[in-house]
Amino acid sequence: MEIFYALLLTLIFEGLVFLLFRFKNKDFWILFFLVNVLTNLSINLILLSSSFFLSYTALIILLYILEVSVIFIEYFFYTKKEGKSFRLFLSTFLANLLSYSLGLLIFGHI
Repeated sequence: MEIFYALLLTLIFEGLVFLLFRFKNKDFWILFFLVNVLTNLSINLILLSSSFFLSYTALIILLYILEVSVIFIEYFFYTKKEGKSFRLFLSTFLANLLSYSLGLLIFGHI
């Protein structure tokens, strides 16, 4: 159940960042929802399955690799609707930084 709570919070936190950057296109928001469901659930399931055989340190390294990858994956998909721009990359980066940081505060673990 925690995985779905994390997904909901990610959608809210990241959505607020994109609202602040004034993304209004309906197609963008549909894509935002789909991409975040895919990336958030993927990260959490990869970490959960990896926790059975990786050390804590290895999990942290994997987490950072996945989080950085997600920024570029999300940006790649968002450019399909919005085109490439520094504004889009910055908002994608900040949205992920915010949701990751607040997730650490709320859940207190990876």
